[in-house]
Parts: sequence; C-alpha cells; structure tokens
Amino acid sequence: AGSAIAQDRPCESHAVQACYVMHGGLLTANGTPSFRIMVGDAGRMLGIAGGEEPPLPDAVRKALAPDMFSNRLLGDYMVCPQTEEHQGQMQMVCVKSASNLKLEPR
Repeated sequence: AGSAIAQDRPCESHAVQACYVMHGGLLTANGTPSFRIMVGDAGRMLGIAGGEEPPLPDAVRKALAPDMFSNRLLGDYMVCPQTEEHQGQMQMVCVKSASNLKLEPR
C-alpha cells in the first residue's frame, strides 16, 4: 500500500491555504460532490473538487473501482484546500497524494 500521487494537476496552484496531510476515509455518495473524505470520528466531511469525475491519484481510483458505493478507502491524504473553511459548510479540497490505503466496507 505505497504512495500514490496525482499527476499533471493544478492542485497547489488553486489552493487557498497550504496543503496538508490528514487521515480519513474517502467515499462516494449521491449528491454533489460525489467524492468526499470523512475526517476522523468528528463527522467533518471534505468535498473533493472536480465534479463527478474529480482528478484522483490512480491508486485511489483502482482501489475504489470494484464497488465504490459500498466501500470507503482509509488512508493518509495530502489535500490542498480549494475553498475557505466555514463552519457548517463542506470545504472543497483537491487530493494531491494518498498513502497507507486500506479498503473497508462501509
């Protein structure tokens, strides 16, 4: 479960804050955005910018591919905030890289 880096994306150039590493569970859901990261047990949810098919590291896409709505992908994600953080609103981020990935049922 090595490291995965998304290539050829303006992740950092559109960041409104410094990129950082966080641990969470990446999942897909109905609604917008379709791809989200649940942060720890706090119930905080980050939205992944890029619409229904956001740019993600290849290893993340491959791990979720079999049945992305039934599983979540735990890991350490380098995220670059694309919107400012506001209480009560989902912050949009770009996933620059992912490591220590582990697929588990939801």
